[in-house]
Amino acid sequence: MIRVYISGPMKGKIDLNRPAFDKAERLLAELGYEPVNPHKLSPARRAGESEDAYYERCLEIDLAALLGCDMIYFLGGWMQSKGAVREFGRAMELGLKVLT
Repeated sequence: MIRVYISGPMKGKIDLNRPAFDKAERLLAELGYEPVNPHKLSPARRAGESEDAYYERCLEIDLAALLGCDMIYFLGGWMQSKGAVREFGRAMELGLKVLT
């Protein structure tokens, strides 16, 4: 099955944009893909962990998840997201196909 990583803006969005990620996950699954929703990869925040450190830890997990994917799907507004831009760069390094 073709695995598709979902990328898009989170920070500054209501509920970290979960509804948009979940909607994309449902759509991709209906189309026969195996979606990878980064919201489902995020670990619990450690006691005393700063927001910046937690963000970087989550992003490293997300970037590693791209290794097992065939494609990447970008939600609207992704170009204004530092994390999504980094995911785009990694996806290009890996030669993943891009969906928007």
